[in-house]
Amino acid sequence: MTGPRFDQWRQDLRFGVRILTHAPGLSAAAILLIALVIGGNATVYSMVNSILVSPASGVTGDDLVVIRHVDPNVRLTDPFVSFPNFEDYARHSTTVTGLTGWTTQRLTLGTQAGNFALSGGLVTADYFETFGVGVVLGRGLVASDDEAKDGIAVVISHRVWQERFNLAKDVIGSPITINRASATIVGVATPGFAGATLTPGEEAWMPIRAYQRVTNDEATQANRAQPSVLIAGRLNPSASLTEARSEFATLAAQLQSTYPDAFTTYSANGVVPLRNARAVVSRYSATALLPIGEMAPVFLAVFSVVTLLTLIVVCANVANLLLGRGVERQRDTAVRLSLGASRARIVRMLLAEGATLALLAWIAAYVIAWWTSQAMLRIIEPRPGLLANARPDWTLAAYGLTMAFVATLVFSLAPALRSWRVPVSALLKAGELGITGGRSRWTTALVVVQFAFSVVLVT
Repeated sequence: MTGPRFDQWRQDLRFGVRILTHAPGLSAAAILLIALVIGGNATVYSMVNSILVSPASGVTGDDLVVIRHVDPNVRLTDPFVSFPNFEDYARHSTTVTGLTGWTTQRLTLGTQAGNFALSGGLVTADYFETFGVGVVLGRGLVASDDEAKDGIAVVISHRVWQERFNLAKDVIGSPITINRASATIVGVATPGFAGATLTPGEEAWMPIRAYQRVTNDEATQANRAQPSVLIAGRLNPSASLTEARSEFATLAAQLQSTYPDAFTTYSANGVVPLRNARAVVSRYSATALLPIGEMAPVFLAVFSVVTLLTLIVVCANVANLLLGRGVERQRDTAVRLSLGASRARIVRMLLAEGATLALLAWIAAYVIAWWTSQAMLRIIEPRPGLLANARPDWTLAAYGLTMAFVATLVFSLAPALRSWRVPVSALLKAGELGITGGRSRWTTALVVVQFAFSVVLVT
């Protein structure tokens, strides 16, 4: 591309970059301020986004969805449904395939070295297949394991294999006990997998039907009014999420019509009925079935407001710095205008300066976000591997770049408007005396904005 307009844009960009050498102190301060606010907010965004939308470590299944019941008249519903309702959904659903149910229970695992307590998953046989969880040794669970002909089939976690069996290669087929019931290890799950939800972290998995048969607890499994399992499945490639929601709404209505007392939930007073229950189908994540998943929209809205306020405070600070520099250069601006430069051209040059600062701040923010996310993962990660995706990637880079673009517009606005109103004749006649002292209305207004929004943030 060539021509006068291209030359002007190139000159404007060159002018913008010159701020780094002509005002190094101001540039460093502005870049650091913007980088800190963008980097800090980007770190929080990355971690929150990872918690809210990322699958549990080890889960690789595609198009996973979860199903739960809600009732407009019940403030907070538990995500568990009864096992008979789960079986009816699995039998009749066409939009969601591989429907699997599971629950967590404290168990006692007995080995030759002794007994120890752990958190175990009671799952349907297609649990590992649905979630795409692999094994490093042996196999996952299969339908024949429901019969428990040779005791309960158990898949142990990689951590249990390491800590309790010293990574022994012959662990497959080892006899153990689960709550004193005979069991056999058939597989070792992939490293990092500790269940499909954020909490509580499971360390062994066994067929729920086999476990309840062996422990004589089949009455719980057959009780349609007893919420007992969580539900997830794979969205059929030929179906949309909207179609799945419509289908499950119909299935739930049919079940409630046939079994009026079949929909219940846990509350502070025990199991209570859901009189106006409806089935909700949503995308799977490690927190989709937890209360934090329901609070996500509110949290993200609050976080967005805090991010915006923080950005405005910092941009007002940077704008004040650039206003001070603009006051010192206002005679230079008047000379440029007298030589034929348009006011739009002057504004464009100032925006180029702002864009230069914002671009470098964005790069610095990316480095800050990387470092802080790594440091925070070592401190607050609730489960190893859960926040594996909470690291700078293209989405985080795009988020930071958007904030940098907004920052450029915000903190370049005041200097640009002031330059637009520069009195050319008066400044040229005044010579060096044209440098204005004291605070301008723009400077005062920016100070007020900083103070006001800082008070809001502290509050």
